[in-house]
Amino acid sequence: GVNEIDFSKIPGAAAASTTWGAYWPRHAFVKTATPNAQIAIWCSEPYKPLPQSIWYKFDEPVTVTKFSFKGWPSGNADDYSPSKYQLFGSNHDADCNDEEFWTILFEDLSGTPFTFEGS
Repeated sequence: GVNEIDFSKIPGAAAASTTWGAYWPRHAFVKTATPNAQIAIWCSEPYKPLPQSIWYKFDEPVTVTKFSFKGWPSGNADDYSPSKYQLFGSNHDADCNDEEFWTILFEDLSGTPFTFEGS
């Protein structure tokens, strides 16, 4: 099974390359950000060039052994979900927008459309 992590109990902060409206990066790291589940997502700013990035900057070093994510739970998930992604780590204290300091831990650059499998 999947062991979900409660990011509200882990010191650190979520950030992203862009953010659209109230769809803040921290929402991507919690199961339900607010009682209104429609805003419990992160959304990059529309019409900005790809790729877009989202990350969690931990206050202390962590070891990632598994990860997963979900796309937009709608009939048009292909339009709102990643088809390529990279999981990266960095010990650098700068903004994670700078790929120079990334260590790629896992990636899928195939472009295969994302499939939503429910919650």
